[in-house]
Amino acid sequence: MREFKFRMWEKDDKMIYFSDMMIDFLKDDKGAMQPTIIFKKDNFDGSCSLGGYCDIEQYTGRKDYNDNEIYEGDIIESIDYHGKRKGIVIYSNGTYFLQGYDGYSDEYLFNQSDIVVIGNIHEHKELFKQLQD
Repeated sequence: MREFKFRMWEKDDKMIYFSDMMIDFLKDDKGAMQPTIIFKKDNFDGSCSLGGYCDIEQYTGRKDYNDNEIYEGDIIESIDYHGKRKGIVIYSNGTYFLQGYDGYSDEYLFNQSDIVVIGNIHEHKELFKQLQD
């Protein structure tokens, strides 16, 4: 069975937090109930309204060549039938893809081999920009 793990990119602190999570409904400033993600782990105890000041990314269930967990938003190098590729891990239509910027279509993450996480879209913006150029 696949593990369900998440990480949160906190936009104000510019920090990534890894955690188990739960979803609850909390009142916003206007008293309306909003779906909110609650993070509790180690030294962090916080929440994030969906669409708020943080990005939530899910663990794909795969690890890279160096045993690092692969999450949405990771920038990876891998090999598929197009050869060596770089791209961003995205989630769409119920599965994970490598979103490449090399002229080939997006490819299922599970078709990739020899995967190495080389960064993520939050902390390594220069790698993300290189992919788009």
